Amino acid sequence: MIVKNEESCLKQCLESVKGADFLTIVDTGSTDKTLKIAKKYTNKVFKYKWDDDFSDARNFAKSKCEADWCLSIDADEVLKSSIDDVRQVIESATSQNTFDVKMICKAKEGQSHPLARIFRNIPEVEWKGAVHETLYPPENNMTDIVIEYGYSKAHEDDPNRNLRILKKAVEKNRTHPRNLFYLAREYASKNEYEKGVFYCHEYLKYSQSYQERAHAYLILAKCYWNLGMANEARDVGLAATRENPDLREAWLFLADAHFSPWREKYLQFAELATNKNAIFINCPQVISQKIPKILHHLWVGPKPAPMEWINTWREKHPDWEHILWDNDKVFGRKWRNQRLIDAYKKQKCWHGVADVARYEILYEMGGLHPGADSICKNNTDELWADGFELYAVYENEQVRPGLITPLYASTPEHRFVKNLIDGLKDKKADLPWLTTGNKYMQEMVYKKMPPIMIFPSHYFNPVHYTGVTYTGTDKIYAEQQWSSTKALDKRKKHCKNNTGETPK
Repeated sequence: MIVKNEESCLKQCLESVKGADFLTIVDTGSTDKTLKIAKKYTNKVFKYKWDDDFSDARNFAKSKCEADWCLSIDADEVLKSSIDDVRQVIESATSQNTFDVKMICKAKEGQSHPLARIFRNIPEVEWKGAVHETLYPPENNMTDIVIEYGYSKAHEDDPNRNLRILKKAVEKNRTHPRNLFYLAREYASKNEYEKGVFYCHEYLKYSQSYQERAHAYLILAKCYWNLGMANEARDVGLAATRENPDLREAWLFLADAHFSPWREKYLQFAELATNKNAIFINCPQVISQKIPKILHHLWVGPKPAPMEWINTWREKHPDWEHILWDNDKVFGRKWRNQRLIDAYKKQKCWHGVADVARYEILYEMGGLHPGADSICKNNTDELWADGFELYAVYENEQVRPGLITPLYASTPEHRFVKNLIDGLKDKKADLPWLTTGNKYMQEMVYKKMPPIMIFPSHYFNPVHYTGVTYTGTDKIYAEQQWSSTKALDKRKKHCKNNTGETPK
């Protein structure tokens, strides 16, 4: 830690980290009771002459640490995770030298950002930057560790500290993007909007970071808006979304900057934005999972349901309601497309029955409807947390590009699901992949263009029935067993085309 005049908050911070092996505190010139409080927790308290350079001070503190790994924390912060949680992160390290934590603002709901705060205590890792300093080299290894930050009363003693340091840094190097970005941000926060505009433009000349550029355009948009330059504000607000379409705050700004009906449209975009790659999150969470926690499996025909596979989904989703649609449930009720279900049942083409019923089940109840012939490998909750109302999966981008497996998840009574149901009314019971399944799904998505998330095939089908196998590092959520497809020869005997002949 580096501290200065932190008597109002230091104790709370130190209580949150007192389980650490060592506490090393560097004081940069306190005149209050900070040193007295610090010495109650550790004898490793050092003095340092402040020189308007945070990295110099932090690197000095690092040099005084005896541990192999360090957690850096400020006096106006509290470790919300436990020290044991930090130890688990460290124990998991292989080649990593730094780890990011999630910084959450205590005073402002929805404001957070990632920051490297856990690091290996080696010469190769050091702090850089006179202010808004960061660990180098950056590695972006995100963890679940949470630090909550506030605003120390000590900031009131030197309110222009950051501005003073940044101005010196920019005078020293007028093309350094990071210093220009933070100087623009500092001027904007102090309502000096014309200077904010100037330094945003200077920053944009030199920056190559699209994550940072998105925020710079947003700062620029707000400066223009406050200067009464509404059209310019809207233009650069859109530029922010071009750099990062998941920056929710930019869409919310555009919504505020427009009247109806554009306002409502931008709010819809904001709801879909996930804040992926956002450096700062400065708006409340507006997205919540819309998919009901109902897990559907459908298995009809003479063979018993593969409960060993189905139960893997139940085990990985213990808080989801589970419904098994068996012969009694499927053939004991009336469906909107009963004619097509009856035709497939007559042909003993159970895959066709499943496709037709799937759309109606999801329309009536919503939820997740994976294949009953798949094995769940990981809980899928994180996949439905980005606010979409429709989800599907590509069959295989390499072998059968463009084909989309039948709808995977949806909210109840969604208009597009109704389109899928209505689109089957005049269909004949041909091969399911053409009539009701993957080809049909592809055609309807291209025709209706709904706001749908289509996952890459390897999330649920890492091994295609042709043998093509995914070899990347993404998380695999399920493995398709392709029981219907592998029984293709048998299915051809029953799923006839419109002429009554067996399809080739």
